[in-house]
Amino acid sequence: MNFKQLCTDMSKEVNEQVATEMAKVFGNRFAFKGLDASARARVIADQIETARAEETEIDWEFVEVCWEQNIREFQYFALSYLMAMRQLMRQDDLYRLKDLIVDKPEWDTNNILHKLVNIHTAYYPELEGEIVKWANSAAPWLRRTAILHQLSRAQYTNWELLQEILDANIGYQDEIVQDAILAALADVATTNPDFVQDYLASRADKIKPELVNELDKLLENA
Repeated sequence: MNFKQLCTDMSKEVNEQVATEMAKVFGNRFAFKGLDASARARVIADQIETARAEETEIDWEFVEVCWEQNIREFQYFALSYLMAMRQLMRQDDLYRLKDLIVDKPEWDTNNILHKLVNIHTAYYPELEGEIVKWANSAAPWLRRTAILHQLSRAQYTNWELLQEILDANIGYQDEIVQDAILAALADVATTNPDFVQDYLASRADKIKPELVNELDKLLENA
């Protein structure tokens, strides 16, 4: 991957009006250049195509340089690259993903990172012990990733692991974590509503009432 070429190609797609709108969405916590998803795809498509054809390992130097930048689109480029090259990730790369999760965290990047962790741990189930550590971390974004890391696995879900992770977080009063619990249980409700019903019944004294109400609605339609 060629970071300098990425910067050159990116400069051709700058849109100040869109940049202002994108920054507002995140309370101006991040600076943007105004590249929407289509523009970002145009900028990085050729490099990703070449990387798929030629690279035999993840270019973590490229990922880290992108992550260091103050312009938010660079983090998106790094994630697009990682998703495209995910089959090359090695077992120890989980710890590199962990660094990305806790650096410049927000919903936008975490929604991709927890998918990468999902894919990675499916390949390397021996990493489950590390994910349990994340579920008990002081960093709420690591907790969120742990809660969501089995999303969409359906019948392949490790139910004991999911319950252990939920138990570690059910009383954790943070919107990031509570949102993840709802999302995880809502996902499970579509394939294993009994698990959700049993979990709600056995943890009724620990679960926020509004969360129970939301899940009850989902179970009615399951």
